[in-house]
Amino acid sequence: MPTRFEYAGVRQKIIDMLKIDLMGPSSETEVLTEKPGNAYITGFLVPQSSPAACGTAVIEQEIDTDIAYDEEDYTEGEEDDNEPVALSHAKKPSSIGISFYVQSNTPSINIEVSWGDYSQTIEQTTAEDGTSKNKAKYPRIPMAETIPVDFTQFTKSYDYALTCDSNVHLHISRIKLKRGYSLVTAYIINQRTNSANETEATMFQVKIKASSADNIPIFLAEHICRDVLAADEFYFVQRPIMGHGRGCAATWGPVENGKTAYVESAFIPEYEFPGVSAALPGLDKFYFSMRDLSKTTGKAKILEKLNVLADSYEKWIQTELVNNTNMADPAFKSAIGDTVVAKCNTALARIHEGINLIDKDVISFKAFCFMNQAMLLQKNITNYARKHGAGITCNFKDFVDTTKDANNFGWRPFQIAFILMNLCGIVDPNHPNREVVDLLYFPTGGGKTEAYLGLMAFVIANRRLRANTDDNYNRVGGVTAILRYTLRLLTTQQRDRITKMVIAAEMIREREQELYGHEPISIGFWVGGDVTPNHFDDLKEDPANFDQTKRARHQKHLLFKQLLRCPFCGNKLTEDDFYIDTDTKSVTIYCNDNTCYFYKYNEENNLPRHNIPVYMVDEEIYAKCPTIILSTVDKFANLPWSVSTNSLFGRVDRKCSRHGYVAIGESHSKHQKTENLPKSELTKIKPFLPPELIIQDELHLITGPLGTIYGAYETEIEELCSYTAGDKKI
Repeated sequence: MPTRFEYAGVRQKIIDMLKIDLMGPSSETEVLTEKPGNAYITGFLVPQSSPAACGTAVIEQEIDTDIAYDEEDYTEGEEDDNEPVALSHAKKPSSIGISFYVQSNTPSINIEVSWGDYSQTIEQTTAEDGTSKNKAKYPRIPMAETIPVDFTQFTKSYDYALTCDSNVHLHISRIKLKRGYSLVTAYIINQRTNSANETEATMFQVKIKASSADNIPIFLAEHICRDVLAADEFYFVQRPIMGHGRGCAATWGPVENGKTAYVESAFIPEYEFPGVSAALPGLDKFYFSMRDLSKTTGKAKILEKLNVLADSYEKWIQTELVNNTNMADPAFKSAIGDTVVAKCNTALARIHEGINLIDKDVISFKAFCFMNQAMLLQKNITNYARKHGAGITCNFKDFVDTTKDANNFGWRPFQIAFILMNLCGIVDPNHPNREVVDLLYFPTGGGKTEAYLGLMAFVIANRRLRANTDDNYNRVGGVTAILRYTLRLLTTQQRDRITKMVIAAEMIREREQELYGHEPISIGFWVGGDVTPNHFDDLKEDPANFDQTKRARHQKHLLFKQLLRCPFCGNKLTEDDFYIDTDTKSVTIYCNDNTCYFYKYNEENNLPRHNIPVYMVDEEIYAKCPTIILSTVDKFANLPWSVSTNSLFGRVDRKCSRHGYVAIGESHSKHQKTENLPKSELTKIKPFLPPELIIQDELHLITGPLGTIYGAYETEIEELCSYTAGDKKI
């Protein structure tokens, strides 16, 4: 069997190939047959004066903007010694840099700069028909220079023009810190004058490296050079940070005793995270079994397990924090330790409060059991859909068989802790935690999504269980939770799991309507108009208008792409499974598999007919007010301008028997009008409660040691995914 080291070797080969593919070069003197700007998407610097680099607006970025220091940590009481470097926040950078630490008495360092220039040559080739044609080629010219930086020559900053190319500059700045340390930043800047040939003016595969003349370890870890230990370094095992990237990442050599021999830039950052275990010692993976926690008859056992979780966390606080050796230092204890312990104790108190709520409040306990039941069913559906959708003969009953361990799933302790912490704030509208925004942090693949899916399932059940005829609000309808995503790419990745949770909850509601109401549990995909249609008029074909028909068919194609497979059985959906009615403004979706819960012809077999509870057209989302809204961040920008969005936040006054709910309110858009409907079509209804949860899914910001690359890689990925080989949007 291959060892983990062999796997690591294969992984590194893949990473190296990826770097060559995205940044190049394949060899020091490679010859490209396409423009290098088309071949490589990162690792280059365009001229600083180029419109593509900064346009007319030049933003000045201070060198030390992301490093937190007290003012007293600077020497001589002076302000920031750095001169600002003109940088662009545009897509194409004109400079990159690295920051690192040395002792203030360090006399000099070496800065190695390297890159590749590409020149265009024209060669004559002979085609198959014997004719000659010109073909462009782009040979690479390796460029490199080592600049000795003598710190005795300047106080604040110094600018070097490279000998090999005087239009390429190295900018060095230094901030002297207390206790004999200095923060140094080195920038490489492309100051080449505008050229008609963009390729020859651009620097590719740019790299900047700081080292000592004799390669001894002179670069110091950040925590050594700071007076104050950061709070997160008390929570976690401290790992040394040797530098920061500026418009790029920073990497470094082996670290020993807080020192390394070099710090260098990297356009494609990589870091190997040590394995993180979410388990608690002594507890098996089924200790917090979803099946066990869903049993309303097992309340005592459920509370016992939840209290074990709280006790384990309390023990960790005492052992790892209160008794930490750092707490023996009064200054550290006062400035950092006591604050961290207090925050952990607050979290512990919230966990205990959540357990107490489940114990004392009957409805909260039922909602907690519903949550576990729905999440377990979601897992069962996922396994069934994966197998059935692959064409393997199987029966759904086998995937919900309670005698099989394979059909059981266990919560990870942090997931249950997160859920417990938020229960009181959800149940009590006046609870102080109602205003708290919790950040759920765990490495990718650790189970963050399941944690907030569980919380949403609890909210759905809690709201519906508390409905009564005397209430001023309609608690069984309306939007319960909104999930906001930064990019469409992430929305696509998460959509399947969220939709499966929704249909699992809906299947439970269908069986127990006396508890969870007659209003279906549903989900709406509320995303940009270039992904799903905004209006039903966009879906109307006109035989007399070719362009209108073409646009309508394109919009329908976008609609069909949003749900390629049945979320229950995994069967492929066809265009015939989407029933579009532009008159009633609805899209009803069924499955064509005769064994599926959502089979379109179930009624012919004397079985209930269920449509897949997914809405994708904006107009229908505003009218149906689905239980869960899955949206992209761009939709939120339209909230003040569209009166129709009022319905999503509970502001609904009337209901139309044909088109659903009608939002009444003032629109800031000059072109939008509230729909006028006959009074006979309108009935007064109770307003919905506003959404209980608004969740921002993963914020992918690459910062800190990996450099100031805010979403740059996501932007590139989305750009790549939105084009075909012919540069046409897909």
